[in-house]
Amino acid sequence: MKWVLVDKFDNIVHTVDLNKRYTQTEARKYFVNLKQIDEMEFNKIWKVYPIREWDNIQYANRRPPSSNPNRAWWKDEETYLDIEISEE
Repeated sequence: MKWVLVDKFDNIVHTVDLNKRYTQTEARKYFVNLKQIDEMEFNKIWKVYPIREWDNIQYANRRPPSSNPNRAWWKDEETYLDIEISEE
């Protein structure tokens, strides 16, 4: 499974492909040993994610919100759609 090391500015700093049995805690320990700093300091600077989770986070951040006030779909609709049809 691929793991990514992400800095606090959401930049991928390092990617590693570890055995599938590695958990997120073990992957974090791998990166802490790689950076050779205290775990508390590590947590202030970096985050560790599986690559799929990171891709999902990035996709969610790029997607426009569904409540976007600039998307006025009703303005494109024809005005006659809500007019009652008179029966003769």
